[in-house]
Amino acid sequence: MARKSFGMAVLAAVLLAGMGTVHAQQVNIDQAIQNASNELSGRIQRGTRVAVLSMEAGSVRMSDYLIDEMIVAFVRAGGFTVVDRAQLDLIAQELHFQMSYEVDDATAQSIGRIMGVQSIVTGAFEPLGEFYRFRVRLIEVETAAIRGIYTVNVQNDSIVASLLGGASRAVPGAGVAAIPGVPAAHTGFNAGQRLGTWGLNSLVPGLGSFVIMNDTFGGVFQIVCVGLGFIMLIVGVIGEDVWEPDPWGGQYVWEPNYGAMTGGLALLATSFVFNIVRSATFSPRAPRTASIVNPDSWNIAIIPGRNGSKVSLSHTLRF
Repeated sequence: MARKSFGMAVLAAVLLAGMGTVHAQQVNIDQAIQNASNELSGRIQRGTRVAVLSMEAGSVRMSDYLIDEMIVAFVRAGGFTVVDRAQLDLIAQELHFQMSYEVDDATAQSIGRIMGVQSIVTGAFEPLGEFYRFRVRLIEVETAAIRGIYTVNVQNDSIVASLLGGASRAVPGAGVAAIPGVPAAHTGFNAGQRLGTWGLNSLVPGLGSFVIMNDTFGGVFQIVCVGLGFIMLIVGVIGEDVWEPDPWGGQYVWEPNYGAMTGGLALLATSFVFNIVRSATFSPRAPRTASIVNPDSWNIAIIPGRNGSKVSLSHTLRF
């Protein structure tokens, strides 16, 4: 009986020690970021272009903090070309991509190719019991291979609580746009934005498409349809003089141009239906390539490189 009691005491001590070890393995958020940077930077070759692409978290404020601090940590590590946060925001806006969302490897690879980087860093910060789990991955753009993973438990302290308490920003069309070869995620507009687009387009053709959805094709299509429709209606109402024979030799009489009027009404009806369908179904798409003839890509510059010109971000931080 004494031996059994002694064994139970030893087991309890081991469990308590294990629990203490687990608790001791928790670090604060800044230590977690620094440790993640140290772990992943050791797996990147010198001179590599790196982008901290996304950090899924409970708030945009937390996501922004993780991305900004990871960039700082990589810059301090030295030896890399780290993409500036301002350029990340610019690319995210062009691709309608929300950096506070989680992305899969294929999506990260495609975005990395568009950005012209060799390595992508993505991560997630999620609750796990009484603490948080911070998970970061390093993805090689060329092969989509995961070159490194770092995970750690983060203390649920006042700093974390403050960052998670920040309100999320509402971003129109947030998410990953329809990138070639990658399934779309988190795309589209909410019901209020779609209704607002329809309403503005009903008042002024194309206005809602331009202002709310940034839909150039939709706006231009409606302007052309309505403009031509009214012109044809006016032409139809003005009509023309038609020779009408009668027993006394005939005369010219005015008649409306029914063909022009019919065409004008058809164009107006087309614009009306198009406005309903387009406002309800339109989702943004990402530009496929950077080209001087593609206005959606003008924020990506063509700059000289060591081996000739190449498509690249207009600004990066180089260390």
